[in-house]
Amino acid sequence: MKPKLSTVTPLSFGSLYLDINNPRLGSTDKPGYVNAAILFDPQRQKDAQKALENRYPKLSELKEAIVNQGWTPIDSILVWEHPDRRGQYVVVEGNTRTTALRQIRENLVEFRTELANLEKKNAPKDMIETCKRKIAAYEQVVTDTDKIEVRKVEVPDVAELERVLPQVLGVRHIKHPQQWGPFAQNLYLFQQYEKKFKIQYGDKTLEFDDKLIAELAAIVSESESETRKGIQSASAFLRFKLRYEPKLPNGELFKDEDHYFFEQILDNKYPREQFKFGDDDLELKPAMEEVLFKWAFKEPRKGGENNNVLHKAENFRRWQEMSRYDAKPENHTGFAARLDVSNPDEAGHREFFEIEAEFLNHKAQKGPSKLIDKLIAELEGTPASTLINQSGHLRVQLEKLQGIATRFIKVIDAAQAE
Repeated sequence: MKPKLSTVTPLSFGSLYLDINNPRLGSTDKPGYVNAAILFDPQRQKDAQKALENRYPKLSELKEAIVNQGWTPIDSILVWEHPDRRGQYVVVEGNTRTTALRQIRENLVEFRTELANLEKKNAPKDMIETCKRKIAAYEQVVTDTDKIEVRKVEVPDVAELERVLPQVLGVRHIKHPQQWGPFAQNLYLFQQYEKKFKIQYGDKTLEFDDKLIAELAAIVSESESETRKGIQSASAFLRFKLRYEPKLPNGELFKDEDHYFFEQILDNKYPREQFKFGDDDLELKPAMEEVLFKWAFKEPRKGGENNNVLHKAENFRRWQEMSRYDAKPENHTGFAARLDVSNPDEAGHREFFEIEAEFLNHKAQKGPSKLIDKLIAELEGTPASTLINQSGHLRVQLEKLQGIATRFIKVIDAAQAE
């Protein structure tokens, strides 16, 4: 049964409240929707806004687009009126846009104060006029959204809301251009699966149930295998984070992007086999958690230096590539096996770099043309999620690759000109 949505309805912007259960926040502290006092608590609302501002890097771009282009609600914000707080609405879809509109209102107050100071100090006329134009643009957005058009999720109580919400959010954010980040998606899948399992089995220890996986996959329009992997990666990361965050170097914390290490283990057959991550496992075995910590997180990662054996999650893809190369009888190589999970302390921080360099050199000796073809194929096959999760590191690598390619072309052109 599809969730029932109202026709477009104008509401006061001040009646809209952020959903502190929003998956984009990436938080495991989700109080649910029963307690209205918690949902609408001013401090909780401030914390949710701050979390969205910190976790969504393009929020400032969204805000500026709204200011420069005007408020154009292509997709309606979806809200739910709490039965215990009539006239107060939880934004179940559209929290980022709501946060941007909140910021615009806060910025408008700041700009008005700035204008008063400029006029008081007899600042240059062009500075005053620029400030006035900015204020006018922000005032227009506030005026246009004082009454904001929304659509209500028309369900009578919390139980019914929680039943329909996975369908509303899953379709829009898991198989839709408005996707959450990978960790938010998988955390949401994991939490929805936990709820289904508890309803079905009570306090039984969480495990996989194929029927429940199929039900959840159908709700969010995802394949069963991908749904299972999403649950596995989120569950394993959460448990790993709980155990190992206290062991991180001083001042460091795990980031959402670190969840990508678990996705990469699951996505690559050889690393998955080495780490013994089975199809029904919800966490890595303790010995394998220790290996992962020693290889990827034990050494400081702040600043430009990273002396961990695996300095990025993409190393697992290269490890997989090595294993495929080793498997070809004509190569007579054993690059992948040199990284041994049974002896993790034997791998120094340069180990992977050295194995990778020898691997690439061996491939190059078999012909640079094949190597370049392979590199092109690998780059073209890089998923968008990889570019997002590894954007800082990949940009540096791609710029270096661009420089090498340019240099090689000059050498070829010079040789041909002789």
